Amino acid sequence: MQHIQQLFGQFDQVKDNLHEPHIIALALLYHDVIYEPTRSDNELKSAEYAVESLTGYLNAEQCQHIYALIMMTASHQVDKWSDETNEGEKYSDAAYLLDMDLSILGVSWSEYEHYAHAVRQEYAHVSDDDYRVGRMAVLKELLAHPTLYLTDYYYARLEKQARKNIEHEITLLHAS
Repeated sequence: MQHIQQLFGQFDQVKDNLHEPHIIALALLYHDVIYEPTRSDNELKSAEYAVESLTGYLNAEQCQHIYALIMMTASHQVDKWSDETNEGEKYSDAAYLLDMDLSILGVSWSEYEHYAHAVRQEYAHVSDDDYRVGRMAVLKELLAHPTLYLTDYYYARLEKQARKNIEHEITLLHAS
């Protein structure tokens, strides 16, 4: 719930930049509705649940768009859109969604540290050594990207702090 609350705080800040804020809000709400750390299909199950729940309230195209947005949160890559008339708008909204999902990385160190502890608690079933190796791999993969954020808005506000937080967590993981 903290993640959803944090995301909607971000949403309030950027909703005026979105072309379809209602679609993005629904994708945010549903993107982690199914979440079990031991499973690898959380996004798929969440996307399927969203479509099942929203069918009857939204048209098929809107449901498919939400499905695609939720699936993008698995890889944090914006998929190509086939509808060229709305491609730029959909890309922009998807980029904002993905940046909101990663916005926690660019908070103050004290907030980030709380987030990092929560991630560790989610993976309490994993041994300390295995967690350390896996978490460092994920963090190093993030740092390998030329930019963490896809939108100018998030890049300007969070990129520098996010990289600093990730590097600091890696240092702490190495030391433990």
